[in-house]
Amino acid sequence: MSSWAQRGLCAKIEFLSKEEMGGGLRRALKVLCTWSEYDLLKPGHLYIVKSFLPEVVQTWQSIYKEDTVLHLCLRVGSHTMKFQQQRAAQKLTFAFNQVRPKTIPYSPRFLEVFLLYCHSAGQWFAIEECITGEFRKFNNNNGDEIVPTNLLEETMLAFSHWTYEYTRGELLVLDLQGVGEILTDPSVIKSGEKGSYDMIFGPANLGDDAIRNFRAKHHCNSCCRKLKLPDLKRNEYTPDKVTFPQEDPPNPGAGAKESRQSMRQLEGALRQVPGVSVTGFKGRPNSFEVVLNGQTIYSKLKTHSFPESAQVVAMVKKIIQEKKKAQEDEPMGSLHGEYRHRPGDDGSHTEEPGTDFCL
Repeated sequence: MSSWAQRGLCAKIEFLSKEEMGGGLRRALKVLCTWSEYDLLKPGHLYIVKSFLPEVVQTWQSIYKEDTVLHLCLRVGSHTMKFQQQRAAQKLTFAFNQVRPKTIPYSPRFLEVFLLYCHSAGQWFAIEECITGEFRKFNNNNGDEIVPTNLLEETMLAFSHWTYEYTRGELLVLDLQGVGEILTDPSVIKSGEKGSYDMIFGPANLGDDAIRNFRAKHHCNSCCRKLKLPDLKRNEYTPDKVTFPQEDPPNPGAGAKESRQSMRQLEGALRQVPGVSVTGFKGRPNSFEVVLNGQTIYSKLKTHSFPESAQVVAMVKKIIQEKKKAQEDEPMGSLHGEYRHRPGDDGSHTEEPGTDFCL
């Protein structure tokens, strides 16, 4: 039985067995939450605690420079990389589910992942809820994918394709795996990053090689067509330059002009909503996204016609209201945000006696 704390809030977890669940980069153990303040974790629920394999760090040492290995250990060893990938993928699923047509009934979503620090081991872990059911892998971080046999599998593969188009070739979410619509452990591929010093998304990011492989091997399915995604094989790929098939009407100038007029009307209407901005996509009439504090909260991609400004404003206000309510309902000491030890009265960082784990 062990316990952990976050900003003074505690929970207790019990390791169920020493049997490890294998993984390419990490090892995982199943634990049970037996008690938690403010339901930070759910008592009675199973969770998976993950840590990186020692041989993974040894491999990094044989490939990268010493300073880069230290950089990777700080990032990946403390699971910053996993947070970055999971949160980036979560934001993309949010945008995807906003534009997903009703003819695609599945809504991909990623598990929440939190940081856990073991004082006795002096090591950071990642913890996420355990999902039960048939675990499937839809593609890997190199861009290889399964041959889909049902609508769920088609949806997941189309989601990867959509992330590439939505980010205009900058990002590609791969390594999709999980139970049903619930996904975990994605790999976010960033163009031009493989082997770079920054390694924003960690060593699982195979960069342009993975993007080229995905473009060559991905077969558009019914969900890709419902999302009106272009055929990837119709364009040559070069890093930092993505071209899209021309889908304009016979008189593209008229369509673009009409879209610009609608965009100006929408910009004017959204001035009544503080803190938001709207951005159109060049060369893609009737496509736009609404951003609040740097985060996309509403988007339309490749629609046949520009929606009414009043409808968009109403939807944006509703989304902001729901986000505000969710923040108000969130208990003090939420697992989101900055993770730190409990500060002492003198300003120093102290640990509670008997508390082995903390966030």
